[in-house]
Amino acid sequence: SLSMAETSNNVTVDKILNYTKTNNPSIYGYCVELLTYLMDATKENPKRGFGQGRTALWGVQKGPLGTKTCLRFGDGADVDALLPIALLFHATNGFEELVVSTSQEHSELVSSLMADPSTCIIEDQTTFESGQEQYYNVVTTSPVKEFPMVGLFVSLYFPLGHIKSTKTSDEHFVEAFKQSPKWLKMRE
Repeated sequence: SLSMAETSNNVTVDKILNYTKTNNPSIYGYCVELLTYLMDATKENPKRGFGQGRTALWGVQKGPLGTKTCLRFGDGADVDALLPIALLFHATNGFEELVVSTSQEHSELVSSLMADPSTCIIEDQTTFESGQEQYYNVVTTSPVKEFPMVGLFVSLYFPLGHIKSTKTSDEHFVEAFKQSPKWLKMRE
């Protein structure tokens, strides 16, 4: 089980965990599983490929650098659906890519859960729809009916990817590309 000490430097993650622990223990349990998966998947990320003839790195990646994902939390939305998604971004270096668009109805709750209110935009549905083109990815929430396997859930927002060198045992390539900001990491 994940201890709160393992997320102690992340105010938003702590707020999400505390909120879900109090209000929906099932969502809390799922969020703990997501964090456990992320910590394991990013412990060594990227990983070295095992093929012959080429040198490869593979692992969980962020979205295209310089782009944003918008998580829309509109009228009638379910906070239980929002929190696991927001947690993925706020627990990792993907947090810089997240914008939460919320309706006035949910603005106080969403702002209270996000440590950095500047990542929250309060806008009506029409304004949101007119500005969607600026985002790489737009995610709308729907009520949680079941919990998908955590690895599959994470891959909806952070893809698995790889990069290869045509050279065998290319250590220069490995050292250069394992430092890329593209790889998903836990926030410190």
